Order: sequence, then C-alpha cells, then structure tokens
Amino acid sequence: MKIVIRVDASTQIGTGHIMRCLALAEALRDKGATVQFICRAITGNLNDHIFSHGFSVHCLPIPDAGCSTDLGTELPPHGSWLEVDWKLDLAQSMNAVKAMTSAADWLIVDHYALDHRWESGMRKGARRIMVIDDLADRTHDCDILLDQNYFDNPESRYVSCVSADCRLLLGPQFALLRLEFAHARQFARHRANRVCRMLVYFGGNDRLNLTGLTLSAILQLGLSDIHVDAVVGAQHSHLKKLQAVVENMPHTRLHIQPDGFVELMLRADLAIGAGGTTTWERLCLNLPSVVITLAENQVPLTEALHKKGYVRWIGEGRIFTPESLGNAIREAMNEIEKNQPDSGPGLVDGLGAPRVAEVIMPSSQEELTLRPAAKNDMETYFCWANDPETRRQSFNQASISWPEHVKWFTQKLSSGDTHMWVMENRQGLPMGQIRFEVTHDAANINYSLDPLIRGRGLAKTIVSQGMHLLWQQVGSIRINALVKVSNPYSCKVFQSLGFIPSKENETLTFNL
Repeated sequence: MKIVIRVDASTQIGTGHIMRCLALAEALRDKGATVQFICRAITGNLNDHIFSHGFSVHCLPIPDAGCSTDLGTELPPHGSWLEVDWKLDLAQSMNAVKAMTSAADWLIVDHYALDHRWESGMRKGARRIMVIDDLADRTHDCDILLDQNYFDNPESRYVSCVSADCRLLLGPQFALLRLEFAHARQFARHRANRVCRMLVYFGGNDRLNLTGLTLSAILQLGLSDIHVDAVVGAQHSHLKKLQAVVENMPHTRLHIQPDGFVELMLRADLAIGAGGTTTWERLCLNLPSVVITLAENQVPLTEALHKKGYVRWIGEGRIFTPESLGNAIREAMNEIEKNQPDSGPGLVDGLGAPRVAEVIMPSSQEELTLRPAAKNDMETYFCWANDPETRRQSFNQASISWPEHVKWFTQKLSSGDTHMWVMENRQGLPMGQIRFEVTHDAANINYSLDPLIRGRGLAKTIVSQGMHLLWQQVGSIRINALVKVSNPYSCKVFQSLGFIPSKENETLTFNL
C-alpha cells in the first residue's frame, strides 16, 4: 500500500504535527506500507528529521525571498501558516504525488491551513483521504477524520465539518505516539507521591523561552534538593543563555534534543511544559504536569483536561513571571505530596498509532493470534467491559467500576479454572478477548471484540482459535455458551462452529 502524508513544521506551526505523523508513518510501515512525506521547506522545518527516520521527503519550495506572496481569499483561520496560496500548494502537492506514484492509496493530511477545497482537488491523486484535525473550524472532504483530543460529546464538533459517511476516529485512544511510550507505560506507575525530579520541556522551538522562565522560577524556590532535567531543541534561540543558567543550578541538566526522552519522562515526578502533542506523552506515562498553553488552539483541550483533573493548567505563556510560575509549581508539588497516586485507568495507553494503522490497513485473519492475558491488559479489559455495546449484550448491564474490575481481573488471572487469551495482530495491538471458565467436565465461554474491528467477521476467528487452545491445555471438554436471543450475531457465530442450541426463551444455551 502506498501512503503519502502532507504535513509541515515551522517556527509558527511547531513540531507536534510532524511528530505525530511520524508515529503513524512508523505504525503503517510496520504493516508493510510504503510511506512518503510532502513538506514545505519553510523556516523551522523538520525535513531532515523525517529523512533520518527512513522516510523520503518531497520538499516543496519556499516563497522567493523579498517577493510578496498572495495567499488567496477565504482562507481558513490558520490559512497563513501555509505561507503560499492554497491553490499553488495543491498544484505542487499533486505534482509531488505524481512523482512518487500514479495514485496514492491513502493521502493523510495534517495541516490547519488546508480545507475541503485542497482535499477535493487532491482526489485526483489519492484513492482515499484521511485528515488529522484538532480544531473543527473548517469543512473537510475526507474518508476518515482523526481528532485525538479530549472533549465531551466529540462527535458533535464535526457534524457540519464532514459528510455523513466519513468515519470519525475521536478521542485520546487514537493519540498518535511512538510505540516506545506503550512499552514504557508498564513502568510508569511506580512513582512515589513526592517530587524528587522535575522535567521541563516546552517543545523544540519554545519561542517565548519558557524553559528559561521555569528554571528561574525553580531557582527562586530554593529547591536545591530537586533534580531538574530541561529539554530543548538544537535550534533554541536562547541556547547559550540557558547553558549559562544551568551551570549555576545544582542538580540541573540541559538536554539538547536527547534520544532518551522517554527515560527522562519515566524518571520525573512532575513535568512543567506546554499543551499540545507532549500532553499525550505525559498522560500515557502517568506523569503529573503543570501546563502552560502557548497558542490559542491549545486552550480548549487543556482546559477540558484540567477540569477532569488530568493536568494542572495555570494559564497562557505570556502572563507569567518567575514568581507567579514558582507559586504554581509549589502548589503542584504540595498537591502531589498530599494525594495518593491515582490508581484508576489511564486516558492514553500509547496504542493510538497502531489503532489508526489498523483502520487504514486492516489485518487479515491469518495475521491474528491469541496470547495469554497478562497483568498489563487490565486497563484494556476494563475499556472492553464498559463498552456500551458489550454492556447492552451482557446479562448484567450495569457499568463496572475500576475497583470492581481490579478485584475481578486479579482473581481471574490467578485462577487455575480460568483460561484467558487476548487476540492481537502482528504489531501487538489488542483486538479482542476470549475467556473460558472450567467447571468439572465443561467450560463456559465468554468473548468480546474491540469496537474498532467489529463488523469484520472476526468473532468466529477468536472463538475457533480459543477453543483449540483450550482443548490443547485441558483436553477434550464440552464447551457451553449462553447468549441472548437479542444478539443474533453471536448466535450465528456459535451455530457456524457446530454449537447446538439446547434451550430457548430470552437466551440460547449452546453446547459443543
């Protein structure tokens, strides 16, 4: 499959769009796709960074220096971020696609300056289009729209922005992070409820030098026993000044575009940083954070997360002094120290990129396998168990609380009479679960599929594979399934596998 991604980075746009597109590109490459980028070579671009990750980049030219640039009329709110007229960008992007392939299977667009007009024009060079958006401030012509942000009733934001047949992927479960965050997540719940180490990061550009402001605030607080890791990009405009500041701060280190950023996040007890892409990284690793928004478009999301207690938002970047920022940091430290670490389910599990890749490139039945359930699957099972359709088809339709689930899952995982498997694809994305409760000479079966893959005929696959594994472990044993009559899909699945219904009222009991 041939996939093209149109995205930019600049001093104005920032780096977050590139980073999330790279995460998705790597997930698609893992599934066998050929992924190429189209990016304009504007100031602050990350084209070399993309190339260093093994992807080819078709660079669109920058406007001629000293020449006035007509950006056209009826621009989207962020239309100036394109730095050229959208019609010119359309023509240049189309030429780039033609130079890469006769037609892309998918064109992925992540750009606030582009809307339905550009997307419709690109239909000649792409069979299908996916748009990544955060703002819901313009209309789109696309087959899939991804908005990874956290909002109440997110579907309502796009009612007037996309057609009725556009598939919406909404919410932090689709947050596009590098897969290393999902791997690191298993170590992220070991933090104590006190602050020994801080992480300061305001993105690669940090035009307001909030890194310097934060270091000044920490210095004024007199936190000589706190270790501080400050991270900046190689092009930070105040780099020499920051290096001089850090030399006079004990237990403080300045990291310039480090490779081990995930390790720094795992070691930290509190982060001070910007809204945007890094928000999802901090949430994935359960890292408490003080957030300062750098742009107007970061405010609604950060405010929503603040109200739910996921982050501590203290305002916009230009309003702070070292004193006021220091007070906010001290308050956050006190709050962490007096509260027990959160033991509830997280908002981001780090598997957003593989999920989106699975929608774009569905796995075949032959690519799906079962593995034993593990402790790290607890949150995934919790989400599956409380899915509205799962609850509707359950005999007990009440929602399940987190403490109830933890107790149940722990007991089942350690029970010798319970056999639990997770179905996953080759990239390790969990896609469903199957469980057998063995009693004497029979086993009762329970299964469910992730909402992402329903309707693809995979229920028969998970049930068939699960039965074979059970028989391998316990030998020949009768299998029972209790299904609601109002669930005809599951009834057909069991009948297709040779199960025979033995009783009928509001439920069917299948035996094999």
